[in-house]
Amino acid sequence: MEAGARGMHWKLLVLSCLLADGMSQDFGQTQFICTSVPKDMDICAATLQNSVPGEDLKSTVMQLRETVLQQKETIMNQKETIRELTSKLTRCESQSASEPGDARVGGRRKEMGAKNTMGDVSRGPTDTLAQLSRTLQSLKQRLENLE
Repeated sequence: MEAGARGMHWKLLVLSCLLADGMSQDFGQTQFICTSVPKDMDICAATLQNSVPGEDLKSTVMQLRETVLQQKETIMNQKETIRELTSKLTRCESQSASEPGDARVGGRRKEMGAKNTMGDVSRGPTDTLAQLSRTLQSLKQRLENLE
């Protein structure tokens, strides 16, 4: 009886292989696509969302184009700011060169040894020019980094 059971198992195995081969679909060449799916999302729904090939790439390209346009706009704004600061610096330099000493017409003189209560306020025109120069250099460097 054991031989008959073994023969029956082999027949069932061969029959199941033939049926499985006949039922399989021929998709031609196939490829596997790996995508991440959130735990709470249905896997079938996730495959339907990405059914159009290249759609993700198109959206990524569009986002990158928007980012580039925003960066170009930022660069243009910063260039305009640099131009304005350069013209202000030039005016300050020309005014300080034409005025003798620290005395200003109609202005109040700062007493020697007076306490500077605001840490960012410079003490004289040369300090102001130096500070503007540093600010301008910093802006130029930022602009170069963005480009």
